[in-house]
Amino acid sequence: MSVLRVLNLSKAFGGVHAVENVSFEVGEGEFLALIGPNGAGKSTCFNMINGQLAPDAGDIEFAGRSIAGWKPRDIWRLGVGRTFQVAATFGSMTVAENVQMALISHHGEIFRFGAALASRHRDMAIELLEQVGMDRSAARACKELAYGDVKRVELAIVVFGYADRIIVLARGIVIAEGDAKVIRDNPQVQQVYLGTGRTFTPHVEGRV
Repeated sequence: MSVLRVLNLSKAFGGVHAVENVSFEVGEGEFLALIGPNGAGKSTCFNMINGQLAPDAGDIEFAGRSIAGWKPRDIWRLGVGRTFQVAATFGSMTVAENVQMALISHHGEIFRFGAALASRHRDMAIELLEQVGMDRSAARACKELAYGDVKRVELAIVVFGYADRIIVLARGIVIAEGDAKVIRDNPQVQQVYLGTGRTFTPHVEGRV
């Protein structure tokens, strides 16, 4: 059963189509990742879902009720919550530490710091960074990275996380949808995030 349905959602600002005919469903108990580079339309999509923006076209259904164009407070009363996150890494932390923090958070261990825990997650962080070609920069502070390299770190954090399904946006259009393997092997995703010629070779199957 779908708890949330997004149907052919579109939003334009002047002549710029921020979101164009985006559709997806989220089932009960499912984790869905909506990813894409800066400017892909992720925030605009979420702004429409929680009522900060009204869609130009399409519909949004929550628990079988259309909520497109509702006020944020009315959507909140239905039980739709949102957390905000700046699409960037922690600049003062190293590349490896950023991925470690994501892993610790995913495991619900954010308040359980310790040498053994840090070591275990560091090994996994380095493994994930290898998949996006950033393992040699593991000890560098993220604020020193070029924008393209920051995107690679974010990819290591997001794509190898714990979502059951991933939707990738680019220029407001869905370019890929599926599980971890489908996304890793998609040439358009590789081009957007890593540039031509890079592929993923994950050591841990089933991780997003």
